[in-house]
Amino acid sequence: FGGDGGALMAKGFEYLYTETMTYEIWPNATNESGFSAIIANYWSGREFRHFNSAYFWTSTETDASNADNLNLDGSGARFFTFKYGAMSIRCVKDTPQD
Repeated sequence: FGGDGGALMAKGFEYLYTETMTYEIWPNATNESGFSAIIANYWSGREFRHFNSAYFWTSTETDASNADNLNLDGSGARFFTFKYGAMSIRCVKDTPQD
């Protein structure tokens, strides 16, 4: 999906409504991939962060101190490499190729 986080984001999270404000969160959410990511913050070790994002660990560990993780937010999809804190996981079953 070439960095287009909207293809991974569940529809219905385009805006966050509070008593006094409306925030545009995931305006490009299409869920074209069927992944259906929803907002899921992460624990940095001291506090919860990023109310408008979803963070997921990947299965790729680059070394003992680093592992790839995926961040989805209104700007799209980005990969980072660090291994600390707490993030969501998503179990994905591989489909055998014919």
